[in-house]
Amino acid sequence: MIFVYRSPVNQVVAAGNQMTPSMIETESNRRELAVQISKEDMEATRVARWGAVKPYGEAFVENRIPGHEKNLYKIINRGVLENKGAQPAIQGEHRFGVSMIEVPPGSGAGLHSHVTEEVFCPLNGRMIVIFGDEGEHAIELNPWDVISVPPGVMRGFRNPNAGSLVIYSVVGGNDTEVGRITWHPEVLDKARDTGLLRDDSGYIIPDNGSPATTTHQRAGT
Repeated sequence: MIFVYRSPVNQVVAAGNQMTPSMIETESNRRELAVQISKEDMEATRVARWGAVKPYGEAFVENRIPGHEKNLYKIINRGVLENKGAQPAIQGEHRFGVSMIEVPPGSGAGLHSHVTEEVFCPLNGRMIVIFGDEGEHAIELNPWDVISVPPGVMRGFRNPNAGSLVIYSVVGGNDTEVGRITWHPEVLDKARDTGLLRDDSGYIIPDNGSPATTTHQRAGT
């Protein structure tokens, strides 16, 4: 069925038929939700350009552990970031968080869990996703495969390729709903040996004892 919206007249036709009451209600709701935004404002506030967005230095407590190195490009929502000063490239609250993760060969993320779903999609190579309380299970994804990890399930990943892997990642929920990361105890022990700790609220405490304040380049810059 094809719907045609003709602005500014509030008419939608389906295969030449008149609008039904449900169509009118749907279009009325759309108009109430619609935000008026110019092309310039869309580019400046709602577009994150690859190459303009810079990665965070230490976004998570595991970042100094050998084999856990990666660049995180936070695009939408702060989400579960453990660096207090970090900001996403696209501002404003969304009902989901989006990140791009650039992973060197052989590196990845340690076992952890979230209170909402997490989605991974490798873009330019294979990806190994491990899961289970001790990481006892593994699934290999090919480029553009997608996995949705349920809430509470311990998961991690690694790059088995000879070159860097770029992963598209989505975490469900807004910045309040996502909660904080639960790391496997072994990850926290290894992180402690590197000098990185978390405070009671789940944020990194840098070596000098003050909160981490790494910032981020915003959309349109």
